[in-house]
Amino acid sequence: MAAELGFAFPVLSNPSLDVIYLYSMKGPMSTMADMGYVLIDAAGFVRLRQVDHRFGEHADEIVEHLRGMTQAKAGSP
Repeated sequence: MAAELGFAFPVLSNPSLDVIYLYSMKGPMSTMADMGYVLIDAAGFVRLRQVDHRFGEHADEIVEHLRGMTQAKAGSP
């Protein structure tokens, strides 16, 4: 999907849940990840962590956050 959308950054699918736990994205009372996303910048800082059960409806907002992160990186000294 990432290649299909033309993303120039890694996208993670994590069936083992180790990263899901690391970023507190496990669903309450569940053995699965909660729906949502975590945006991490090139330096490894979490810029946005969002549990969002309707994140597909908010794809434009997510893309705008990614663009903002890219522009901030390009404009940094």
